[in-house]
Amino acid sequence: MKSGKATTIGLGLVMAMSSAAHADTLQNIIDKGEVAIGVKADFAPWGMRDTNGNVVGLEIDLANDLARKLSEQAGKEITARTVVVTTSNRMEFLEQGRIDVLLATMADTPERRKVVGILQPSYYSSGIAVLAKKDSGIDGWESLDGKTLCGIQGSWFNKDYGLKNGAEMVVFAGNAEAEAALLAGRCEGWLYGRSEKPRASRALR
Repeated sequence: MKSGKATTIGLGLVMAMSSAAHADTLQNIIDKGEVAIGVKADFAPWGMRDTNGNVVGLEIDLANDLARKLSEQAGKEITARTVVVTTSNRMEFLEQGRIDVLLATMADTPERRKVVGILQPSYYSSGIAVLAKKDSGIDGWESLDGKTLCGIQGSWFNKDYGLKNGAEMVVFAGNAEAEAALLAGRCEGWLYGRSEKPRASRALR
């Protein structure tokens, strides 16, 4: 079953912190003729690998569109170089300058705005949910007290929706690991962003 939350989260384009840094980043991109964009490869349909191992999805399409828009603005060709990131390392990659822009299912929160610049408008809004078996006893946020939940490293809602509701969080590097742990019975539910429909939902109905 899924236990949803009405509050929405927005997924937005993320860049360096200050306006001056934005200007420097943009000029560096133009000078190089390339924009390095962090994307996910484990979050269908936003970013995933096809049968040939190529990273595809909505955010990869947005990355290529961004490069086209930058090319028009700069008057020269700007190519998109996608860099696969995870929830736990995506902001680190941006801060270290390993990527110029993030398009990696990152929600817009006040805490993150203190570290990075999140451009508006958001391109998608969703909510937070728990995926669990019908016999798990999970039925609403208040029922999470004392439950063990799988989560993803770096997800802001692990604290705000998991720990604050009394759940014990067991976090993993990516969605595939969290899904496998849920199906193996290592946790009673999976706390995740509803922008993705986990494959495990078929097995847990």
